[in-house]
Amino acid sequence: MKHFFKIIMICTLMMPIPAYARECILPDTTSVFANESPPRAFFLCLLAEIRDLKRKQAELERIVPEYRRLVAELPGPYVNDNGKVTFEKGRKIGSATFILAARQTGGASSLPVDMDVLLSLCSGRNRCEVSLILREISVFSEEPINSTISGPCQFDYDAKTGEWIRGDGCTAGVSRGVDGESSAGARTGGADIITEAGEGCIFADADKHRTVGMDREIFERDHSKGLFLIAAPERRTKSKARFRCDLVIE
Repeated sequence: MKHFFKIIMICTLMMPIPAYARECILPDTTSVFANESPPRAFFLCLLAEIRDLKRKQAELERIVPEYRRLVAELPGPYVNDNGKVTFEKGRKIGSATFILAARQTGGASSLPVDMDVLLSLCSGRNRCEVSLILREISVFSEEPINSTISGPCQFDYDAKTGEWIRGDGCTAGVSRGVDGESSAGARTGGADIITEAGEGCIFADADKHRTVGMDREIFERDHSKGLFLIAAPERRTKSKARFRCDLVIE
């Protein structure tokens, strides 16, 4: 019994905050080590404190899952940086950014827009805003030194028909088209530019042509549904600086 009292006393001394919250004051430690038991009131105080801690633990066990659920419901950012996706699994998508670096050796490059991501933001009752940004990159670092922006403009996409509508605010104002309509347009094979920025950045409803050049058509035939971010250095006439294209959907 003497050792039990000593253990209780040591544990209490190691946890002074909850004990003193109820003023569970130990008697003089010299008397405890002299085989004198602490008063009954001291143990009753400790038991009351333990009951409070258990209630708090039960409350936390109830609150924490709800807190995690609420955090998961908060919209989070989705980023696709040249094919590398960053997104916290289990959360709703609040915004999406697609980043594509232009090839330094020339020739167009493209990045498919994840349609599940796009539809979660821009389809049905949801009306999203789209911005396309050409960012010129410094020769000595990856920091942007100049930007050309198209947007933001409202954008809507019908998943069933592939019909898209671009509102005012982007390059060339209001426009519409049909994604996957390869039979339309003898020259372009149904491909349409949704918006473009600084000549070199394009958001389109068809992929780039495999052999793109100044004297060639830039797009493949729009033979299936899907949207693409395209970086085309050959289309730039005012600058030859390195650049990247940022497509922001909110």
